This record gives sequence, structure tokens and C-alpha cells, in this order.
Amino acid sequence: MTIDMHHHWIGEELAAVLRTRSEMPRIYPRDDGREHLDSPIAGFPLSKGFASVEKRIKEMDEGGVDRAVLSMINLGIENMPTEQALPLLRAYNDGVSRICAQHPDRFSAFCAVPF
Repeated sequence: MTIDMHHHWIGEELAAVLRTRSEMPRIYPRDDGREHLDSPIAGFPLSKGFASVEKRIKEMDEGGVDRAVLSMINLGIENMPTEQALPLLRAYNDGVSRICAQHPDRFSAFCAVPF
């Protein structure tokens, strides 16, 4: 069995919250129509379907990965003041919990907590 032990993930739940933010970390549309992730750690354009579980499973199958352990991509959220971090972390944790429950044979996850 091949396990990806450090599979970076944002997920739709966290992405939805990040799209509502005007401050970093945030996701916003660029002039070219692509979404862009902006955080204190890094900024980069997001690929289409970046939060799609089905796309991720397809990529895992193509790469011969049987299981992935999801971990939140480093956005600096854990270092934010607790009251600001909690809604973002809750969205991530709720999302990975849902994915693990729907695909227990394919995904496990690390929860994210504030420092």
C-alpha cells in the first residue's frame, strides 16, 4: 500500500471562507479569471478544481497512491490570533472530517489547531 503522509489540502470549506476575506490569507479572482491564493507564507495561482475530492482521487490513482493523509497547506493560519484563526481552522477541520467520513478507505487527516 502506498501512503502519501503529507498531502497538502485546502478543501472547499476553507476555500469558501478564504474567498470572503480581504486580508491574508485569502483567495481572490485575478484579472485573468483564475483564483489566486494570497498568504503571508506564499502566494500562487490555484489550479482549476484544486478543492475537488474527485480530482484528487483521480490524481492519486494515476500516481499509484492508495491513501493520503491530508494536512492543511501552510497559510500561517495557526499563527494568527486565536479568535481570527478559529473560524478558518474549523472550516478546514470540518472539511477534512467530511472527506475522511465519505472516503474512509482513501483519506486520513491531520487536524489543524491554533498555536
